[in-house]
Amino acid sequence: MEQTKKSRKIIFVWIGLAIFAYGIILLRFFTIQVVSREKYSEIRKNRSRVKVTLKGERGLILDRNMSVLADNVYRYSLGADLSKIKDREKLATLFARATHRSPRVILKKLRPKRGFVYLARDIRKDEIENWELPGKEEPGFQTIRENRRIYPFGRSAAAIIGFTNVDNRGMNGIEGKYNSILQGEDGWKYFRMDALNHLSPGLNLPEKPASRGETLVLSLNMNYQMIAEEELERGVIENEARSGTIVMLDPKTGEILAMVTYPGFNPNKYRDYDMIRYKNRAISDTYEPGSTFKVVTATAALKSRIFKLTDKVFCENGIYKISGVFIRDHKQFGFLTFKEVIEHSSNIGVAKIAQKIGKKRVFDVARAFGFGNRTGIDLPGESSGRLKNATFWSRSDATRIPIGYSVSVTTLQLANAYAAVANGGYLLRPHVVKMVLSSDGDIVKEMKPDTVRKVMSAKTARLLTTVFKGVVKEGTGRRAALKNVVVAGKTGTAQKYDPLLHKYSRNRYVASFVGYIPANDPKFVCAVVINEPRKQYYGGEVAAPIFRQIMQRIVDSVDDGMQYLPTAQGNGGKKSGWVFVPDVQFMAYSKAKAILKKAGLKIAAATHGNFVIKQKPAPEHLVKSGSAISVTLETQKLFSEDKEKNVPDVRGLSLRQAVAKLASQGYDVKIEGTGFVIGQSLMKSNKKILKIVCKPRINTG
Repeated sequence: MEQTKKSRKIIFVWIGLAIFAYGIILLRFFTIQVVSREKYSEIRKNRSRVKVTLKGERGLILDRNMSVLADNVYRYSLGADLSKIKDREKLATLFARATHRSPRVILKKLRPKRGFVYLARDIRKDEIENWELPGKEEPGFQTIRENRRIYPFGRSAAAIIGFTNVDNRGMNGIEGKYNSILQGEDGWKYFRMDALNHLSPGLNLPEKPASRGETLVLSLNMNYQMIAEEELERGVIENEARSGTIVMLDPKTGEILAMVTYPGFNPNKYRDYDMIRYKNRAISDTYEPGSTFKVVTATAALKSRIFKLTDKVFCENGIYKISGVFIRDHKQFGFLTFKEVIEHSSNIGVAKIAQKIGKKRVFDVARAFGFGNRTGIDLPGESSGRLKNATFWSRSDATRIPIGYSVSVTTLQLANAYAAVANGGYLLRPHVVKMVLSSDGDIVKEMKPDTVRKVMSAKTARLLTTVFKGVVKEGTGRRAALKNVVVAGKTGTAQKYDPLLHKYSRNRYVASFVGYIPANDPKFVCAVVINEPRKQYYGGEVAAPIFRQIMQRIVDSVDDGMQYLPTAQGNGGKKSGWVFVPDVQFMAYSKAKAILKKAGLKIAAATHGNFVIKQKPAPEHLVKSGSAISVTLETQKLFSEDKEKNVPDVRGLSLRQAVAKLASQGYDVKIEGTGFVIGQSLMKSNKKILKIVCKPRINTG
């Protein structure tokens, strides 16, 4: 009986506890649903939606002709959330079959129980579409779309443009210098998440769209850039040199038209190269210039009016001791006029001139030219070079600095100094960015010529130009001469200092040439510097011919930015009986014939073949309707014969257009020549590399 009473008490206790607990639950439920309804409703909303970051797109980088130098493409990465994978072996097998990789290697990556692993990165869309990948049956497998930078011109201008890292952040060059305005701004968007963790767009949820960065238009002309790159590479290889640099600029604006460093790198594959290749040596590496620095002494002498061009200097027949230092000439000279001293690059003559005008005048002019200071170009990594204050010059320095030793410069500083002579005496600040455009294409900022200081009078500049024309016509720079264009310039040959031996080397040199054309109204200044050539080492033998090849090709070529109309417009059209000649160069014969027929003209082939390489009269000449246009043909293998039907045909396009078209379809391009594409072929070793052969369009009219 007593046991029964005890059992009942226990039951009542449990019932009481249950009622109490149930009451607490009801009270809590009442608090959540009624008292604090708004608070918990907001918590539920926040937990059922996910904020996703929308990455901003980088702005474009263009050359002065609006050719795209840096573009954006989507790439795909494949990965796995290890905590959600259902069947690791099945996933490894499927992925291995799709990507032709070993299942064991993939399975090894999938072994950990938690975390995220990438299985493949940077995959093109056309590649991923052909893969049979796991679907919804494997929730742990993820396909991630990422924004990547692409450089259609590959190696060309790589040291100037720079590149972006895996996080799409600008590194080096323009990409690094202007990263803040190129990178754009990230946005965000909310998605709703259900109980199964599935995301779906939510209506009326807040969002901030991502924005694209601003676009930079550079002063570079990629036609000139590629010509300079091709000729510099040829020159370095032929002379068995260690490296080379070129700077080409417009002396009237300070705009950089081309800037070349060889050897370089491909920014699309920057990880394949040593970091030393990323350097822009044209602005970062310094060297003792030798005779090209004599522009300083010559300017100081003419400014001081102590010397005239006809004054004579005795050059001691090739060897002379000044201030305890022996100076030698490359030839034995007796008496030379001031003009001849520079033309024949007599070290003794220049040293004597410097001795007479004094070290302070030489130093002041060197500083006025910008030596010893950075030019202020809008690129990272610029060196200032070295120029000691005249107060600290030793007796040896007073002799050596005026002839280009015991002083160091960059290729850019040298080109910019000669630009001051070419433009009539003004030192300008060189720049690469020509203008900044908004994401809508509006001009945000346009760079104007920036004058640093006046270095000399226009009269002194004209006298120096007379001297430098003589260098090319009569002196050490004869191999820089062009056909039909007068060149002014100066050669340089300098021994390199050996820090281990503490003396100048007898077999290591820097050869250089700086010139401008046309001499009396310069449009181009070009400095060519070749480091440690082995076959020959004089600037007139090594660097001057490279200058000539570059400038001659530019002078001979017609700007491929010009667009020709297929028929005349207005009063010059067919109705008047006159027609403008269409441009049919570098086209298939059948296509050229059809275009001429449409324009009311006939075609007359001077040779046999299926491809037009030249025409006469030249494009845009006005001729009578019904006239015959003479074309020169050559035979070229067509893609239909090669069974390469899926390869885009870029023949007849300008080099810029061809490279952009091929890059957009995933092809790497090997370029031979410049101008317009006259031939193309896939590389046998790699069917994703297309070789294109180009020639400049010559005005045959």
